[in-house]
Amino acid sequence: MDLGIKGKVALVTASSQGIGFGCAKALASEGARICLSSRNQENLRAAEAKIRDELDKPEIITITCDMRHPEQIRKLCKQVRERLGEPDILINNTGGPKPGSLFELSEKDWEEGFRLLTLSTVTLYRELIPAMRQKKWGRIVNITSVSSRQPVTGLTLSNSFRPGLLGFAKTVADEVAAEGVLINTIMPGITRTARMEELSRKDPERIIESLRKMVPMRRAGEPDELGAMAAFLCSEKASFITGTAIAVDGGIIRCV
Repeated sequence: MDLGIKGKVALVTASSQGIGFGCAKALASEGARICLSSRNQENLRAAEAKIRDELDKPEIITITCDMRHPEQIRKLCKQVRERLGEPDILINNTGGPKPGSLFELSEKDWEEGFRLLTLSTVTLYRELIPAMRQKKWGRIVNITSVSSRQPVTGLTLSNSFRPGLLGFAKTVADEVAAEGVLINTIMPGITRTARMEELSRKDPERIIESLRKMVPMRRAGEPDELGAMAAFLCSEKASFITGTAIAVDGGIIRCV
């Protein structure tokens, strides 16, 4: 299926591995021109090499950026414009904030969580949406978590900030929908990332039991499955979908 995004410029944050990498690879396979971004240049080079090995002559650049710092985000956007052109697509992804309960988290932890999850999104939207509105075409996909809808024990920061991102994304989606800029959110559940594989090696029985209890499908999701959903939401095929949040979680979220 031709998704109609060949030649589109896509910025994918936190994309050197895991879900972000799955999204970047899916977009690259559709012919989008990709900027991979994360904090670690070595990981970015490895991610770029992997995509080049799997696909035929993809157009990819890599730029380091720490999403906790607005000035780095603005610099990232400027460099993408200079090297690829104005982004048509944004996959807004970050790592998770520090786990812990209310009394285990410091004020600094709360400030870092706000910068990572909320302020980074505000900065990216303010940087990229104006040009999308001028072109009358844009796609933004936020990658959050099932904690956006259903709190996860021990993830107080994620449970607090991610639901607010849904409200923010929906508000902005309403403001720009008539100008062809579509904003949606994917809520992943338990996904087979490098972190999960590390935990699986250390305590495989606990991971298997967690999957059995939590996930109706009895398995973890794959980054490529998240990437397929992201690519669809960025496509011309999703031209009447905006302001929504879609769970790709194997059935973890229990509300109807």
